[in-house]
Amino acid sequence: MTYKLTVKGLQEMQRSFNKSPQSVNKHAKTAMGKSVLYVLGESRKTAPVGVSGRLRNSMVSKVEGFGSRITGRVGSSLTEIYPLAVEHGRKPGQMPPPSALERWVHIVLHVPTAQALSVAFVVARSIGKKGIRARPFLHNALQGSRGAINRFFNDALRAIVSDLRK
Repeated sequence: MTYKLTVKGLQEMQRSFNKSPQSVNKHAKTAMGKSVLYVLGESRKTAPVGVSGRLRNSMVSKVEGFGSRITGRVGSSLTEIYPLAVEHGRKPGQMPPPSALERWVHIVLHVPTAQALSVAFVVARSIGKKGIRARPFLHNALQGSRGAINRFFNDALRAIVSDLRK
């Protein structure tokens, strides 16, 4: 027994599928770009300002990859532990370097520059004993952005389907 199957528009469909990686890449990258910029904006709104606003101003985003393997990242460009300590808190047990708190002590506690380091040592020792609570500004920014991210990727999906239909 033999069956014969004729598919109308097969060649057109194959051409569409050949274009699909470029379409997926283009629209997925656009959606990811919009997503990371949205999360970046939300994180900057809620990042603790501290003394200088360094953490808030250090927030950056990046999109990389191709097609369905696109990655978006949002985080701080600071290389020290400070962004992680703010986001996740700090458990008791290890004190931060007093020099990292010296400017804060001078500006916030109004301690003269000459005594700021010794007061910073006392503050650092207290943080070492008690820890500090987490202020998950980046996690909260991501959670609050989920609806917008879903919209961006749903729009991308519709655009990919539209491209494949052409």
